[in-house]
Amino acid sequence: MSGSASRYCRLFALPLACALALPVTGCGTGPSGDIRIPTRPDGVNDSNDSTNVSPDAPDGQAYELCVGQTLPVGRERTEMFARLNAYRVENGLSSLAYSGTLQEAANGYAYRLYNEDFFDHVAPDGSEPGDRAVAAGFCHRFVGENLAMGTNILSTAAEAMHGFENSPDHNENMLRPQWDFVGIGFLHITDFEGDHYWWVQMFASDLGSN
Repeated sequence: MSGSASRYCRLFALPLACALALPVTGCGTGPSGDIRIPTRPDGVNDSNDSTNVSPDAPDGQAYELCVGQTLPVGRERTEMFARLNAYRVENGLSSLAYSGTLQEAANGYAYRLYNEDFFDHVAPDGSEPGDRAVAAGFCHRFVGENLAMGTNILSTAAEAMHGFENSPDHNENMLRPQWDFVGIGFLHITDFEGDHYWWVQMFASDLGSN
């Protein structure tokens, strides 16, 4: 890969949905940039978010522990978190709380995208965002995910957010009213091709409070 290139991928819950934003080099879809929009895994109509309840979600102290509410680690995650919340507020939505557990899942996936040299919401072993969230210790698997990867581009949270905002499906994911938490993954690797950046946004609802 040479010059500057970026790739974006977006998923809301399960199954896979990819959205390509230009300039792109692929996202598990054809060159036309197919978009596959999934239905919600819990069968809830998006127009009635208040019914989004999981009978298996923990409550009270157990829920606080699995969310791991905290502050983002690192300048890049801190800046993206601030920009994401400012963007939601500008659009009449509530700001999100930060989940250290989702950060662990998102950051681990950024490293996996690099180490295993793929770019998709479904990993080579078949695991999906919900699997990653639960494996990191999160309370449930009903999550949303935005991915971006850039070579010699997307080095800042501002650039990555600009790309997400200008891709309709990534933008829709960031502005879903039912999200309560977010965790952000970030990875920067330098090699003979230049600088490579991976960004992962992982969103979740507060099912335990309903």
